[in-house]
Amino acid sequence: MKKENFFWKTFVTLSYPAQDGEEKPFLWWKEGLRALLSFLIILFVFQMYNLFFVPPKDFPEGEVVSIEKQEKVDQIAQKLEKKHFIKSAKAFKALLILTGFDSKIVAGDYLFKKPESMIKLAKRLAIRDLGI
Repeated sequence: MKKENFFWKTFVTLSYPAQDGEEKPFLWWKEGLRALLSFLIILFVFQMYNLFFVPPKDFPEGEVVSIEKQEKVDQIAQKLEKKHFIKSAKAFKALLILTGFDSKIVAGDYLFKKPESMIKLAKRLAIRDLGI
């Protein structure tokens, strides 16, 4: 019989009886790793939901944003972030590119009467929903 390391026997594996009477090791750190990974996935999903579907707390209601002709997506995203219409200019730019709205943004004066999510805001800019 092989002599096992005290650390390995005590901290890494715990034994539990199997149906055939032989003890099988239970690797508790694998369960902990699985729980940590599940927690991180849930946290990531929550953060993405909060970023894309929840408007900023200090969303300026009743304010107008002017989008000029030939204004680049970077400039639009920076302007919207600076005025607190969106939480992240990088995320907004990525959203526009992934949805294909980056080439469809129409110039105009957009009125935002109530707080809107980043996704709805991007759609409004693409279909020229001025809100007036």
